Amino acid sequence: MQFHSLWSDAANQSRQGRVYHFPFLPMGFFGRILVRLMSTPDIYGRLFWRNGMVIDFEDQRGFILFDPEELVCTIQVQQRAESFAGPMATGSAPMLGAKAPNPKVRRILLRTIVDTVDSVVDICYSTSSAVVRLVPCTHCLARPESAATPFYFSYQECVEAVFRRRAVLFCHHIESPSRMVHVAHLAPDIAFADLPIVQSSTINICEEIGRGGFGAVYRATIGGVEVAVKELAGLAAAVEIFDEFQHEAYIMRYVHGILLLCYLLTNHSYLLFVVVVDDDDCI
Repeated sequence: MQFHSLWSDAANQSRQGRVYHFPFLPMGFFGRILVRLMSTPDIYGRLFWRNGMVIDFEDQRGFILFDPEELVCTIQVQQRAESFAGPMATGSAPMLGAKAPNPKVRRILLRTIVDTVDSVVDICYSTSSAVVRLVPCTHCLARPESAATPFYFSYQECVEAVFRRRAVLFCHHIESPSRMVHVAHLAPDIAFADLPIVQSSTINICEEIGRGGFGAVYRATIGGVEVAVKELAGLAAAVEIFDEFQHEAYIMRYVHGILLLCYLLTNHSYLLFVVVVDDDDCI
């Protein structure tokens, strides 16, 4: 089976990606990525070769390619364009109850791959800043003439765009309507596109109950249910802190006994809403 038979150039496909530039490539790096991804539920391997693989997850297909000479790892994911509609915005608070199940989450293959690579990077390198992360322009990836040499946004500018509520960036930094790229399409994992959003009008912040590594923690209510609120304010410039906050938001969705409702992006802060649904089972 050939790579080109699996990786379609169909016009109805939406593509996102990530590129890593390493100062050195540790021995066994690709093998660790392969084993971890193949151990992830619902991910199926379609094609493997010495320095790459093609995998499937639901309606999404991705490839990972390592260049051991250039010390570069390239990730791309494609899916039907109509299946991706950006962040899961909601106009009102979701229905809550003492035993409410986790809201339906659209799982993003790009996040799974990136989190896997990042976890191995954390093990192999003393600091993640030694690794340069870039985000390829989705407009470039969609055009055959530029797909092989897309414009790259820095990871930092994508994080800052999300934190500052900038919905779009511009290819080649040329601010023209024809070059607008929606951040939620460009980097859905960074933009929390797999977490629902609620309106600030549905939230009642009661009091501050403590402070943690990200910032203040509050007692609040949403839809009549008491929740804990963790806030990330004024710290987005530190990419490492943003990454930790984002990983916690993603992982806590699957912790037994805890319901992570959503994240809220206001003008000045990120908020995580956490509902304890079974006190006896929670630490």
